[in-house]
Amino acid sequence: MKEEYLSEEVVDLERVVGLELNNSTKAKSGTIDGEQLLESYVGFCNKYKKKRIPQNLHLDLQLSGDLALDSIDQVEFLLHVEKTFGLSIDPDKSTNVRTFRDLLELVNETQDTDAKGGVPGVGITDLQRHLIEEVPQFYNEVDEQHGRTLKIKGKEVYDFASANYLGLDLDERIFTKIEADLRKWGTHPSWSRAIASPELYTKLENTLSEVVGVPRVLVYPTVTLIHMGILPLVATPDTLFLMDERAHKSIQEGVDLAYAKGALKKFFKHNDLEDLQRELENARDLDAVYICIDGVYSMTGVDAKLPEMVEMIRDYPNATIYVDDAHGFGLWGSNPSEENPYGTGGGGLLRKYNIDVNRDKVIYVAGLSKAFSSLGAFVTCRNDAELEMFATAATFINSGPCPTASLSSAQTGLEISQSSEGDELRKHIFELTKRFVTGVREVGLVAESSDFYPLVSVEIGTIAAVTEAAKILWEKGILITPAVYPNAPIKRSMLRFTITAANTVEEIDNAINALEIVRDLVPSAPYYY
Repeated sequence: MKEEYLSEEVVDLERVVGLELNNSTKAKSGTIDGEQLLESYVGFCNKYKKKRIPQNLHLDLQLSGDLALDSIDQVEFLLHVEKTFGLSIDPDKSTNVRTFRDLLELVNETQDTDAKGGVPGVGITDLQRHLIEEVPQFYNEVDEQHGRTLKIKGKEVYDFASANYLGLDLDERIFTKIEADLRKWGTHPSWSRAIASPELYTKLENTLSEVVGVPRVLVYPTVTLIHMGILPLVATPDTLFLMDERAHKSIQEGVDLAYAKGALKKFFKHNDLEDLQRELENARDLDAVYICIDGVYSMTGVDAKLPEMVEMIRDYPNATIYVDDAHGFGLWGSNPSEENPYGTGGGGLLRKYNIDVNRDKVIYVAGLSKAFSSLGAFVTCRNDAELEMFATAATFINSGPCPTASLSSAQTGLEISQSSEGDELRKHIFELTKRFVTGVREVGLVAESSDFYPLVSVEIGTIAAVTEAAKILWEKGILITPAVYPNAPIKRSMLRFTITAANTVEEIDNAINALEIVRDLVPSAPYYY
């Protein structure tokens, strides 16, 4: 499977911008001037990203602050520059680029030198190929699954890359209910939701409304389709989207569509309330400001500062919080305590923090594909007018509906989650996660984990180090998600472990033992203090 991706030269970042991979990029002779670089950016916007181009485009514009390019946008632009001018840009030094002028200096500095970056001898384009070729956890085909033990090319591996937190993907009760619903409704309800929906939809939407404590919800096929549909829908030229700099890429892509319609966009520093308030103050005169955040950030398991943000926007009548709680829904619930560390019921951050979507001006989005192992997602609606508006989104009307099996599995999964059994599953996940995080820290590695949440990133360091670490884990039969540049700082690459109710104590201990070998063999891996 990996060979197919490489032979077709399909690298995630390059696929987005439509570039072909250069196995080796050699600098052309001559110096690039500022006008050429700015023309390159205009070409990038027009051909690939279709972003709006400022009327006064100059070298001192900040790529993030002024142009609202996130880290992946910036890497896509650097890939375009490498392709346009036939050169290699040092990935390490590229992290210091803030403005076009910084980039111009870096490009001309590397015109007659080999890029070094995180891996000797490669630029940004070649770095993507290096990661896919050398990190064994990328692009695998699974032959068999037994619990969280998988077989890949005959090799038995323990699965710490799945986000099916409650382990309901393997539950016999769900299999039985799916079979009954398939016989009643067929494999797929092929109506547009603007025309008709099976009663499975109505039942699921009513259950979700009760679980999160809101008037109404609309079910879409995916969280990404919600962002792509609703964010452009609410946008006007007098609307600002304020995004946490670590907001999920799908939120940022939805905002890009709104931006293309004429809306404004900016980033604020991650979970930085002072920076957020500064931006809100500057936007007082706008019609609407949407603060776009993750509920639980997928690389660290850290919550957004939702209660503080709710309190803050009481002073800003034009502000609304738009939260994507894909990783929180199904785990976080009401009244976290020593007995129930994640709380009860699994209603997500709305329940954890007792948020009222009307009083507190919140649009809440969550998915069913993680804790509930189902293809589906939902958005809350504060009133009938909002429900009617969200139901006009192109991605609601024109997307194919959720498969019968997913509507069925989500409904049954929610019923299990709402019972005492659901709370026991969450306690089990907490204990497994606590055992893992404690063990990793005792080994001497940095394990980023907030409240022992089952999204744990183990910091390794450089790309060369994380490549070596990933190979060691693979040899020991551990499947994880590598967090590497540009999704992580180039010198702070991480290994992300997701822990589910279907994992076992034995699997947890095997993962800890493998990380102890990583600590001994990868000298740059940071120590926990």
